[in-house]
Amino acid sequence: WECPDNVYSVCVVCVGAGGGSTRDEQGAGGGGGLGWKNDIAVQPGQTYSVVVGSKGTPSNPGNYAGNGGDSYFVDASTCKGQGGGGTGRDNNGNANRPGYGGEGGGFTGDGGGNGGSGGDGNRSSLSDTGQSCGGGGAGGYSGNGGQGGHHTSGWGTGSSGQGGGGSGGYAGSSESYGGGGGGVGLLGEGSSGQVSSSNGGRGNGGSGGGNGGGNTGSDPDVPGGDYGGGAGSNDSWGSYGGKGGVRIIWGPDRAFPATNTGDL
Repeated sequence: WECPDNVYSVCVVCVGAGGGSTRDEQGAGGGGGLGWKNDIAVQPGQTYSVVVGSKGTPSNPGNYAGNGGDSYFVDASTCKGQGGGGTGRDNNGNANRPGYGGEGGGFTGDGGGNGGSGGDGNRSSLSDTGQSCGGGGAGGYSGNGGQGGHHTSGWGTGSSGQGGGGSGGYAGSSESYGGGGGGVGLLGEGSSGQVSSSNGGRGNGGSGGGNGGGNTGSDPDVPGGDYGGGAGSNDSWGSYGGKGGVRIIWGPDRAFPATNTGDL
């Protein structure tokens, strides 16, 4: 990104991409974290690194799915949204959680929220649970994304996002649920996504973010919503997480999480 003339300070929000999932309900993808930072000093005419995390990739049964990529401005220590873990992985990509959903991503900045972890499989191995799993929701501007629902409602059906984050995908006691996690928008903090059994248990986006895919019949693809929603998992699909995002704003009296952060 090349800094325009007469701009000496910017505000940035970064959302990590959502983790992918493994087919056959072996754990869903974690949501990406959201970090924001204000008053970052810049110089007109200079260029600055912008990295946008790519979607976490799905996998076939018996395998770990891919983590979502990190998103950051300048470098990972300035402002970052960490990508969510894929099935069975922590948010650093380590394959150390077999039978569990991917761990939600963290963040770096003045504020933000962690992504919600994906719903668990059988909590022991990469094998079929018999029930769908919900993806984790993307982190919010002042709170965490919702947790994805597990394959049995006794472990939890999923939760709503906080601080403008996306909700996790709902997973009840039947195969009719287990949606992708809700994403989060880049225009500043808004309403949080609420977990719901409607629309096939899709995760609902927060702050204007996209909804995850819902398991509305015949086990369709259940990707995470943009930006940063974790992928759901069912009998027929391992799915992609939602993509990452970075947004840069400047001008007087503008600041994240919600002071004149819309498109002006």
